[in-house]
Amino acid sequence: MVPSTDCVFIPLEFADAAYRYGHSQIRQQYRLNRHTDPVSILPDLLGFRPVPRERRVDWTLLFDAPQAETAQRAKKIDGRLPGSLIRLPVAITGDTEIDAYHSLAVRDSSAGTAWDCRRVKPLHAIWASSR
Repeated sequence: MVPSTDCVFIPLEFADAAYRYGHSQIRQQYRLNRHTDPVSILPDLLGFRPVPRERRVDWTLLFDAPQAETAQRAKKIDGRLPGSLIRLPVAITGDTEIDAYHSLAVRDSSAGTAWDCRRVKPLHAIWASSR
């Protein structure tokens, strides 16, 4: 039975797990086109700037296409993040006095403390009140 609420939401525990699942599949490097060497996702692919010619994407390298070689696959889940996500650039994290905050792993594990869980109604309580 789906609980009746005033707003639609994804439980925090599920959202956080899905977020971490996705990060664990990021490769250390990606081949963007057939003319340049593979690059790290960060800082090489950091957005919000013009895309230089050597960073133009050949989408058949990322998605399977007819008459093309098999595209690059996501990394198998192994509990490890690529180095570029452990050493996030300042352009993403901003200046921080605590060096560990440049790590996505530290940010992921501390995200739950940013929520005031006293104000979040537990899912089992929502289901119980909807019956």
